[in-house]
Amino acid sequence: MPENGDNTPLHLYMISVGKQPMLSREDEAEIARRFIATQDPKLAQKLVRANLRFVVKIALKYKIFDISVSDLIQEGNIGLAHAVKKFDPERGYRLISYAVWWIKAYMQDYIRRNFRIVRPATTRAQRRMFDKLMMPEVTSALEMLDNGTEVDVSGFISDADAGYGISMQAIKDAKREMLQTDASIDQHDVDGDGFESRALDETLTDGVDCEARCISKLDRAVIGEAIDGFRRTLDERELFIFENRLEKPDDPMHLEAIGGVFQISKERVRQLESRIKEKARQALEDAGCGDYLSA
Repeated sequence: MPENGDNTPLHLYMISVGKQPMLSREDEAEIARRFIATQDPKLAQKLVRANLRFVVKIALKYKIFDISVSDLIQEGNIGLAHAVKKFDPERGYRLISYAVWWIKAYMQDYIRRNFRIVRPATTRAQRRMFDKLMMPEVTSALEMLDNGTEVDVSGFISDADAGYGISMQAIKDAKREMLQTDASIDQHDVDGDGFESRALDETLTDGVDCEARCISKLDRAVIGEAIDGFRRTLDERELFIFENRLEKPDDPMHLEAIGGVFQISKERVRQLESRIKEKARQALEDAGCGDYLSA
């Protein structure tokens, strides 16, 4: 769909939503209360229509990526509708103050899924990096750095970001990587001598263990941080089992031996180990590292 010009569908849509009447705080709260009581979809539509202009405004901020603004608006509208269903007017804030988080979440998830064939953000650290890339002030800072201008990054790169390995150089490298043209999975390249190289799908199935090459240092840092945080949640007995069983899969301490240390049965040790495994799995999933869990 063309998106430039005065008579494009996008431009006409923007004019249309700009004409939608906005609701006062009192009217919005009253309609929201009635919707909660009746679940009348017409009331939900009133709340959605009154806030569509904000979805457009947010979508336009993400134009730094080669993604259809119309598609982003559609995703943002879904997020807005989701927010309407969960909005509680008794909390005292306006709908858009709550909905903006859902709108951005739906848009950002769409970009992650569609910007490249290979998803660019799958772990917590990568998502954090991705979110930095979409901050307008970061985009401006990158342009200033490219022009040789010094930039104070303390306003948008925190100590916590640094702990994830995020710096302006890392952001710059990530942006360059993301803006590379996607390679077709069945595309064959021709080298300088005229010989056709293997396609990507052949490379991925050549029998080489590529896990160590595919998991970046950033991914491993996130996994390590998640495990460190998980260890701090364990009591003395659980930590002993974790260190002597789960962290030593090739030479684990026998269940009977652990039972002797704590004066508990072998079966009780097995139960504790199962519980620790489940807690560890949850900790990794919460950190966005679920893809690296063994079955």
